[in-house]
Amino acid sequence: MFNMHLKSANSSEGYLDKIKERQVGISSSRNCSEVDCNNYGNTITFVAYARVPEGYIFDDTFSLEYTPEFMCNSNCLKCLVEPCVISDVCVTNPCDDTKTIEGCCIKLNKIRLLGSLKYYVDVYFATGNPGVGIAAPGNEGVYFINQILDYTCACNDVCPETITITYDLTLNTTGPLLQPNGDTLVPIDVTLIFTL
Repeated sequence: MFNMHLKSANSSEGYLDKIKERQVGISSSRNCSEVDCNNYGNTITFVAYARVPEGYIFDDTFSLEYTPEFMCNSNCLKCLVEPCVISDVCVTNPCDDTKTIEGCCIKLNKIRLLGSLKYYVDVYFATGNPGVGIAAPGNEGVYFINQILDYTCACNDVCPETITITYDLTLNTTGPLLQPNGDTLVPIDVTLIFTL
């Protein structure tokens, strides 16, 4: 709890009301130290699977020469601003930089990305068994995201207007996985980079 003790005789009622509003805002915010930093950062990695239907062959030796292709729809991702407080912080006295004030509370904002990312991924190449021609088998999926991208000062209480998503794709080293129904799943490591 952040408390300020003022003498009402030396302060207007309006000013005290503003102080009380700030106290309520700070005390109702979550402590920043309670945040799980495993879900922090601008990079997310997951495995997507391209599906090769039964009766076709995926040539992983040939496909190592090619980069998988990826596209996504971010319409279901939302940016949230969540206040939190860091307690027991030392700050410099604004009128005397030789003195510090201990035990202060500082309010920050978490920039959280929340929602689902729909994607489609494909990889070269598959061919008939026996047959002619080659094709890029693919698959669509959904990846759920709950990630703290960054922290900002409390005065910056809005999400960025745009968040840029870039990606990096590589074939997973585990290789193709044969499924009970005869399909083959080709694992692809997807790394998403979010830039505010």
